[in-house]
Amino acid sequence: MIATCPTCAQHFECPYYRLGLARPCPHCDSMVPINLRNVEYSSIGNTGYQTTFGQFVRLLNEDTERGVLQRMIRRTLSLRAESVPPTGFLTATDDPVSLADVHEQIQQHPQLQYDVYQYRMNLWR
Repeated sequence: MIATCPTCAQHFECPYYRLGLARPCPHCDSMVPINLRNVEYSSIGNTGYQTTFGQFVRLLNEDTERGVLQRMIRRTLSLRAESVPPTGFLTATDDPVSLADVHEQIQQHPQLQYDVYQYRMNLWR
């Protein structure tokens, strides 16, 4: 999708799943919040099984009793939740992993991306 920097008004491409995060503008280095206010809606296109960062955080917050999403992450990425609801995750050696990094790992893992999408759709329908 195409985002617009509010500082320099330049356009740049950004994956749909990054909605809810901020990233530096490739033209002026200003931090740009990636949200529907600065994205060309018509540029979103087919999102496949992507889950936005905002949806991921909401899902983590709503999944605290069942822990289904946390189990998926533990089983596939070998990460455990730092707290309930998770504000981050830990590796087997207790190194911290941010929610943004866990979300990125999910989007780069096709089966986990699909499983999270299916869980989200079943939960929110």
